[in-house]
Amino acid sequence: MIGKCLTMEKFKEWQEKALHSDKACEYYFIDEEKECSKPALSAEEYGIEYFNDYVPYYCPECAKEQLDYKVESEIDRFMKITKKVSPKAFINHNNEFIVEIRHNIYFGLKNVHTELDLKCAVIASLSRPSCKGVSNYWQKRMLIIFNEYLGTSFTKEEMSEVYTYLGNDCNRKLSIKFIESGYDLSLLPKGREE
Repeated sequence: MIGKCLTMEKFKEWQEKALHSDKACEYYFIDEEKECSKPALSAEEYGIEYFNDYVPYYCPECAKEQLDYKVESEIDRFMKITKKVSPKAFINHNNEFIVEIRHNIYFGLKNVHTELDLKCAVIASLSRPSCKGVSNYWQKRMLIIFNEYLGTSFTKEEMSEVYTYLGNDCNRKLSIKFIESGYDLSLLPKGREE
């Protein structure tokens, strides 16, 4: 069964590519004391940067396991940060991360396959309640979650700018550039005008 972090289409694509590979999976099962050795691809060929540096080739099954583990760890980290200021946060039966239920602050995890996807979801979903749409009490709390998770120190005014250009996932390409730049506000159109 494919985990929540990977679509069946993507998994089948990986399997097809791996079948034509002359490499073998180097994932080592510690509990069974054996190496996988099924047909494999390099971590780069999967197009997702989430592998351990010391295992250069993975079969699709081991890659999926690594991907699920890495994303789940990152979601757990985000949950711990969130629960500090919103203790009733949870993941519901629809695989949605409910940050604050009374104000309907949430985002779906269905399309969160990587740490980058999670960061994009946080920017898309928490930028608005960090600066508007909820009481000052909750704005401060959403800003705390946002800043702590992403390692930023944005003000409410800066969050308004982030929301204007990146909120609701209105520009995924720019969101990715923004994240990869270390959250450089000058990348946003308003920041470039000044």
